[in-house]
Order: sequence, then structure tokens, then C-alpha cells
Amino acid sequence: MLFLLKGVVMVNVGCFLPTYSASGPIEPASVLDMARDAEELGLDHVWVGDHYLWNVGMLSPLPALAAVAAVTRRVRLGTGVYLLNLRHPALTAKDVATVDVLSGGRLVLGAGIGGDNPEEYRALGVDPAGGPAASRRRPDSRRRYGGTGSSARTAAGT
Repeated sequence: MLFLLKGVVMVNVGCFLPTYSASGPIEPASVLDMARDAEELGLDHVWVGDHYLWNVGMLSPLPALAAVAAVTRRVRLGTGVYLLNLRHPALTAKDVATVDVLSGGRLVLGAGIGGDNPEEYRALGVDPAGGPAASRRRPDSRRRYGGTGSSARTAAGT
């Protein structure tokens, strides 16, 4: 990421953690070791991906980041990207807030709607062309949980 502050470009550097594997089981120790190494090397962020069905095995992002939060103190923890359309907004908001609290406010929620793998949507009973899954199942869920219609705002609790 690049940030411009008073005419000076600031660069933040991060890495994706190995929370996926195409050739065998995912090694939890490798995920945590890499997160610790990234922090020790001065990286600013560590990131994890998100898919339910993909061509590789993949850990669920928020539990993985909660484990990383327990073994790091400074590095920011990011999702790149968290697929909001496939989740209930109230559960998403609670899970995101929990990881943010456990990490001391270090969570960076990169969120999107996905769609590059329609099988994920079908497997979860979601129409790939539609809006957030939970809003279609429960039309009043956005009002009930404080949202205004955008799944991103609902997940953030605003």
C-alpha cells in the first residue's frame, strides 16, 4: 500500500500467509512461524485469502487471523478479500469484531463479493448474480442488525 502524507510517499509492506495448500495438508506451524517472522522483519501486514471451494485447501480466514493475533503484537492482520455475499451479516459482524478485539484493533478487513467461482455460490445456495446471501434469505436482516443495505456497512456495524 502507498500512502501520501505531506508530500512524502509512505510504503507499507506485507505478505500472504500460507493458509492454503495444493499439495497436501496445511501446516499450522508454518502459518504462525511466517507471521512471527514477518513481524520480526518489520513487515506492516500479513494477509489471508478466503474461499469455500477452490482448487486448493484453504483455512477459514478469521479463525486463522485469530491464531496469528495470539502470536504477534504489532503486525496488522488482513483479509484479502473476505467474501461477504456468502455470509450472514450479523455473524460476520460478530466474527470480525471478535478478531479485531482479540488482535488489539489490528484487523484490516478487505471485503468483496467474489464471484470468480460460481460453484461456491451454488454449494451454499446463493445466486451468483444476486446480492448478499443473508439478505436474500431474510429480507429484514439489514434493518434488524443495523445495516442500511450494504453488506460492507452491515458487517462493520454502521
